[in-house]
Amino acid sequence: MSNPNAPQGDQVPPPPPPVELTMAPPTERSAALPPIGDPFAVPAAERTNIAGLIAFIAAVLGFCIPVLPSLVALVLGIVGVMQPRRGLAIAAIVLSVIQFVLVGVIAIVVVKAVQSGAFQTVFTVAIAESELEQALANEKAGDGMFTVGAPSNFSANDAWGVAFRTEVVEIDGARTIFIWSAGPDETFDTADDFVAASSPSDAARKAGKPLPEID
Repeated sequence: MSNPNAPQGDQVPPPPPPVELTMAPPTERSAALPPIGDPFAVPAAERTNIAGLIAFIAAVLGFCIPVLPSLVALVLGIVGVMQPRRGLAIAAIVLSVIQFVLVGVIAIVVVKAVQSGAFQTVFTVAIAESELEQALANEKAGDGMFTVGAPSNFSANDAWGVAFRTEVVEIDGARTIFIWSAGPDETFDTADDFVAASSPSDAARKAGKPLPEID
């Protein structure tokens, strides 16, 4: 008995059914690998935070150079905080804030010192001591400037722009020189007058003369 499904004559058998090819989804390991063609790619989480690094360097420099490096550190630190590996950026922000606080405190102290006359007093003492030392050196060279009971041609101004007043007296048989400043009120014979320099150097203290008050 013949097979009805067998090809007869020149009849061509039907083609086999098509095979569907499916690709398996990438595994977790293959997804983590860098893309083909960039074997040296570094994951974002492992990249150096350039902004944070520069900010930290600027913050360190801020302790040597005021204001500008601190400002750079603060700005770049904020940028670096928005990126991975932000440890240096956070440190830079903290350091820059500390520096700004220190600058503010120093500025307040300086303003108060200027308002109280402390800076001018310090400069006045420095000027008087320097000028008196120079005058005594000139005197040793033959230029007599200080004589007991006689006017002196000692000429110099204090930090307020007022000419010093010279007092030359004899104490315990020795010539003693006092260089007076009119003080912050720029007027002599008032309560804030003080001896800015003397010769001997401790003569004003021993004689009970008013000395500069520096707060």
